[in-house]
Amino acid sequence: MKLYEGAYSQMQDSYDIIERNYRKLRRELSQVDKQINALYHELERTDLCEELGYQYSVALQNILRKRRVIKDEFIPLRILRDTFRDSFEHAHKRLSDNRSKSKKIRESLNVSVSIDQVVNF
Repeated sequence: MKLYEGAYSQMQDSYDIIERNYRKLRRELSQVDKQINALYHELERTDLCEELGYQYSVALQNILRKRRVIKDEFIPLRILRDTFRDSFEHAHKRLSDNRSKSKKIRESLNVSVSIDQVVNF
């Protein structure tokens, strides 16, 4: 195994975790937004009295607080995901180009030893 392959694999694993959590929070955010919209539609159809208005306000406040908690985790994950994805794609292209060049050079110079044979890790 090439030395960079382990690090690259760990990067991929980290990205997969970020992506999985990002998608889960995006679904949760969508569900909370649907709850908010459902409450708004219910409010449109309802003749409010003070007590009912208060109950709707508390219900909306609880949903909005839940949404805030989700967004507080979602936004940093989105930033990490976007940054990681862009960096990962760039790294993948550069590694691919480098490996191609390296293979040609090694073949032209008849280099057949591996890093394990040169450096003890």
